[in-house]
Amino acid sequence: MGRKTRLLNHILKLAAYIPVVSACTFSNPLHEKAEVNIDFREAPTSVRSSCPDENLITDISLMIFDESGNAEDCIWLGNNTLSCCTDLVINKKYTFCACANFGYQVYADHIDELQEIVFYIAYPDEYKEGIPMAAVDEILITEDCSIDILLQRLMAKISIRMDRNRLDKDVEMNVRSVRIGNCPRYIKPFKDSRIDKEDDAFPLGFILDDIQTADLNYGIGNGLSKEVSLYMFENLQGRS
Repeated sequence: MGRKTRLLNHILKLAAYIPVVSACTFSNPLHEKAEVNIDFREAPTSVRSSCPDENLITDISLMIFDESGNAEDCIWLGNNTLSCCTDLVINKKYTFCACANFGYQVYADHIDELQEIVFYIAYPDEYKEGIPMAAVDEILITEDCSIDILLQRLMAKISIRMDRNRLDKDVEMNVRSVRIGNCPRYIKPFKDSRIDKEDDAFPLGFILDDIQTADLNYGIGNGLSKEVSLYMFENLQGRS
């Protein structure tokens, strides 16, 4: 399925979801509520790469569940919006679950439904437009409550550096391409992922060619090169 067709399917699904999302907000006049400010930010990492943009957040689906696991609110944020407000009951604990960079709205009527959510990519490098992220956080609401939700990337990052220290002085080695294979096609953001069959993985995954591998051909001293990074969905396929 092509990217345009897949996105069109997501748009059609989203149109069908609108009545359900509207029913996802509940209120109880017996409990005092406070306006809660919610901000999203990506979790810190020690190494950055220019391809893809690890900090890019283009869209967010936020689902808020009460102590019984029922949906209290479902919020969709597009156009790079990273904050929102909602009214929640003071002194009550909620579970905040979020998905980012999926390109469409994710929602659930009950927290148990999150286990069934699966995010697919059509191409191994499709996440260059924004690495898929997710978050789960349980928070007690207080007056003047302001919440920070840390979005964790759902990708494994494989960093590569060349060591030419043991090469003879008259030997030159230039890297033209780096790639990884057997990369999962999907991730379950709220459940451990494991591919079930061979077709669940791309035989040839993330690829860097030509100028993208230039850092492997420039030294930083002691025969070591700079780093380049490859990405793939986290999964448990290597575990028994």
